[in-house]
Amino acid sequence: MNSFIYTLSLLRTARILRLPVLLAALFSSGYAQSLITHDPGFIGFSASANVGQSFTLESGFNYSITGFNWIGITPSGVVRLFDQEYTGTPNDLASATTGLLATSESYASGQFTFSTPVEVGGGTTLYVYGTGYQASIDPFNGYAGGNIFTASGPTSSYVAGLTFDARFEVFGTASAIPEPSTYAALAGVMCLGLAWWRRRRATVA
Repeated sequence: MNSFIYTLSLLRTARILRLPVLLAALFSSGYAQSLITHDPGFIGFSASANVGQSFTLESGFNYSITGFNWIGITPSGVVRLFDQEYTGTPNDLASATTGLLATSESYASGQFTFSTPVEVGGGTTLYVYGTGYQASIDPFNGYAGGNIFTASGPTSSYVAGLTFDARFEVFGTASAIPEPSTYAALAGVMCLGLAWWRRRRATVA
């Protein structure tokens, strides 16, 4: 009982009317970062033009993807981001809409930038495809979260390569999803605040 009264006195000192500040602190468990995931790999060899790569985002976070880059080369053209595997040809990529999330609008400072950030949850597998340039390859298949996709020519379909990956970087921000314990802490604080408010109201009355 004494501990409860002591807690109420602390709440009174801190002014429960500042609860929004506490709520913001509880939910500020996210963090910003520029590099979401990547495969730096080793400089091995370059694939032919028309390369794609899938990647899987770490669970427990919400992501806002803003850009992409092929490591080790100076690319040209554009990249397109999908939420499913694209099985068409490079020639048809520009008109593909099924599963398309974003198309890059520019390339500068080492990355393709998407016109609008792509919001996705953790555990999601996404697919990036580009045409007209080569991609540096990690021949040791060092990335476990996806596969490279290549097309032998502009009229050939993309196929997955299971023994190596493209070297790539994905840019954006990630924010942690609050754990159940965070909600429990929030509920506890609100209950204490309500008890303090009722006690103060009864005292004034």
